[in-house]
Amino acid sequence: MTETNAIPSDTVIIRAPGGEEIRWRTQRMVSLGADPELAATIAESHADVHDIERLLEDGCTLALAWEITRPVSEPQAVVDTTQDP
Repeated sequence: MTETNAIPSDTVIIRAPGGEEIRWRTQRMVSLGADPELAATIAESHADVHDIERLLEDGCTLALAWEITRPVSEPQAVVDTTQDP
């Protein structure tokens, strides 16, 4: 018998590409002021969207909130700081 890396049928993949969670995270980031490209980058990352939201509520800029929460192993996304919130 050979071993496979198949996912058992009862396993739920939460962050499936194009899945509901990614769509929600993208929409949430756009509603918080991120441009679509940055929103998608954050949505597909392991950053906690709720942490970003709390930092924004505490007065951080989106650029700073992303810098604080961006996982170290992920590339830096460029934030357009010329846009009005």
